Amino acid sequence: MTLTVKRTAEILSLSPRTVRFHLDLARAKLGAKSLAHAVAIATERGLFFQRRF
Repeated sequence: MTLTVKRTAEILSLSPRTVRFHLDLARAKLGAKSLAHAVAIATERGLFFQRRF
């Protein structure tokens, strides 16, 4: 499921600007060229948690 910045902000009760700020910060810390690249790097490094239901 893909969420837009706006929808993510609504879910987290944050402003879209705040969500974008944190996405950009995470991208920079990972040394990624784009958000998609950041996701790929984070996945390779095992930085995502798996949901267990």
